[in-house]
Amino acid sequence: MIAFSAMHLGVISDRITEVLGLSFPEERWRDLARGITAAAEELGCASPEAFVEWLVHAPPESREIEVLARNLMIGETYFFREKQVFSILQETIFPTLIQSRRGADRQLRIWCAGCSSGEEPFSVAILLHRLIPDIEDWRVTIHATDINPDALKKAGQGIYTEWSFRETEPWLKREYFTEVGRGRYEVVPAIRRMVTFSRYNLVHPPAGSLPDAGAIDIILCRNVLMYFSPGQAQGVVSRFYRLLNQDGWLIVSVTEASAHLFPQFQGVGFPQAMLYQKKAGGGSQERTGPAATPPAVQPARVKRRPRPLLPVTPAAAPGPTWPVPAPEPTDLATHRNEVFSLFTRQRYREAMERGQRVLAIAPGDADMMALLSRCSANLGDLAEAKEWCEQAILARRTEPAFHYLMSSILQELGEEGEAIRSLQRVLYLDQDAVLAHYGLGNLALRRGDTGEAVRQFSITRRILATREEDEEIPDSGGLNTGRLARNIRITMERMGEQV
Repeated sequence: MIAFSAMHLGVISDRITEVLGLSFPEERWRDLARGITAAAEELGCASPEAFVEWLVHAPPESREIEVLARNLMIGETYFFREKQVFSILQETIFPTLIQSRRGADRQLRIWCAGCSSGEEPFSVAILLHRLIPDIEDWRVTIHATDINPDALKKAGQGIYTEWSFRETEPWLKREYFTEVGRGRYEVVPAIRRMVTFSRYNLVHPPAGSLPDAGAIDIILCRNVLMYFSPGQAQGVVSRFYRLLNQDGWLIVSVTEASAHLFPQFQGVGFPQAMLYQKKAGGGSQERTGPAATPPAVQPARVKRRPRPLLPVTPAAAPGPTWPVPAPEPTDLATHRNEVFSLFTRQRYREAMERGQRVLAIAPGDADMMALLSRCSANLGDLAEAKEWCEQAILARRTEPAFHYLMSSILQELGEEGEAIRSLQRVLYLDQDAVLAHYGLGNLALRRGDTGEAVRQFSITRRILATREEDEEIPDSGGLNTGRLARNIRITMERMGEQV
C-alpha cells in the first residue's frame, strides 16, 4: 500500500466528508489510504498520488467518486439480515400498518436507503407478500436507493448466489426464487415488481429527487449512518423526519441506535432493538414497544454472527483438489499483493485464480490459504471455504485468526458445537481475543445460556476497557473498541443485567 503523507490524507479526508459525507478521522486514515489505492488501481490511474490530486477538485457525481465510495464502504448484506428487525416488522409494525390501511387507500410506501445489492428491499417485499393475502389489490411502493451504481446493477438483475441465503430456511428459495444456473437464483417477477432501484446520494440528494414531505411510512437505513460525520448524519436524519408521515418509522442498525442522533424521534424500545417513530412532540423520550407475539408467518431464520471474511494479516499441505496453474517465473510478492488487492475490490474469482498461482510457487503460504477460504465463503461455497481454512490451520496451527475464521464458517454451516470448539482454540492461543469471547457470548445467548453469555460479555468488556476507544479490532470488518463495547452494553441491558 502506498504511504501517503499526513497532509494528503487530511485534505482528502475533508474532501470525502464534503462530497460523500463519509467520516475518516485520523484513526481511520489507514482504511482511507487502502481505499484510495484500490480505487486508483481499479480506474487505471497513473498513481494513487495523482488520483488524490485529481480528487481534491472532482465533481461529486463523477464516476471516480463512485468507485472511491465503493472501495471505502463495506457492502456486506444478505436476506433477512438482523433477524430481530424483521421480527418486529412482521409481528408489530406491518400488521398495524396493514390493518389501518385496509379500509382506506390500501397503500404502503417504504424507502430502503443504502440498499447495497438489493437483499434488504427484496426481504421487505417477500415479508409483505406473505403478510397480505390480497396484495395484488394494494399499491405497495418499495424505493431502494444506493450511491454505488455497481451494487444497483446487481440489485436490478435480481440474481444472487448461495452466500446471500446464508442461514435462511428452504422455503425462501423454493417459493421466491428461480434457479438460473448452478448456485444462482433469480427473484420471481411478483417480488421484483414491488421494488424500484435508483442511485441516490443521501448527503447531496439530486434536486427534485425527494418525495413529498410526510409521504413515507417506513424508512430503513441500516449500517449507513455510521459512515457519516456527525454533522452529515444529523442532516440526513432531519430529512428522514420530514419525509416520514405522522407515526412513520425510521429503522437503523442496532449498532447505530442513539438518542443523540435522533432527537426529533420518539425512541421505541423492543426486546432486541431500538426503533424510532415520528410523533407530534415526541422528542427523544423512550417508550416500550409491544411484546412479541407468535409470528403468523416465518421469515427466513437469520443467525447473528461475527463479521469475518476480511483480509488476514500478511504456512504445507495441498489445498482442495482442482487443477492449479503452473508456477510463473515472477516476483512472488507482486503476485501476493495483486491477490490481496483483488480481494479488497471484491473480485473474488480473480483473487482465487491468482491465489492458486501463489500456492503453486509457495505451497506453504498459510495466509494465502486463509484468503482463498474467505474468497470461497464470499462466493457462497462454504464447503470449499472450510477445506481451505483447514489447510491454513494445518500449515500454521498456532494462528488464532485461522481458528476464528473456521468458527465463523462452521456457524454458517450450522455446526455450532464445532464453532464453539474453534473459538475455545482461539482463546487457548490468545486469552485476550475479544472477538472469541464475544462470539462465545453470542452463541451462549442463542442457546439460552444467559449465565455463560453474561460471563463472556463481561470478560470482553474488561479486555476492551484496557484499550483505546477508537482502536480497530483485527478481523472485525472495521469494528472498533468503543463500538463493540456499546454493542455489549446494549445487549446486556436488554438481558436485564445491571451495567
